[in-house]
Amino acid sequence: MSLQSLTALRVKHHVKPISVWVIVGDAPAWIEDAPSMVIVKPGTKDFDFRAFVGLQIDVIAMGDDWPTLNRVLTAIDDAKPKSTSISGPAGTVGLNDEHVRCLEKARRLICNS
Repeated sequence: MSLQSLTALRVKHHVKPISVWVIVGDAPAWIEDAPSMVIVKPGTKDFDFRAFVGLQIDVIAMGDDWPTLNRVLTAIDDAKPKSTSISGPAGTVGLNDEHVRCLEKARRLICNS
């Protein structure tokens, strides 16, 4: 799902997904059309994450593009999500132990695709 699709879903259809996954980095092709996933390509500088207001956001960092990841996390925080979790090369922070395990498994699956 693109950010534009998510925005249209929320604005035009008044549908609020439970959560959105943000993949930061070069994601495998099969993720491009996955529902509730937003891909942020390496080096992207401008974001409009207003559609993230009140949502659970799970961030998967695919590599070590720390400048882009920092901009993404700052923009997500500015959008006032319900909560934000992250899994990347440096580790995982989730809502609870089960959520951490889920994020770590998802990151392994995505990174190994």
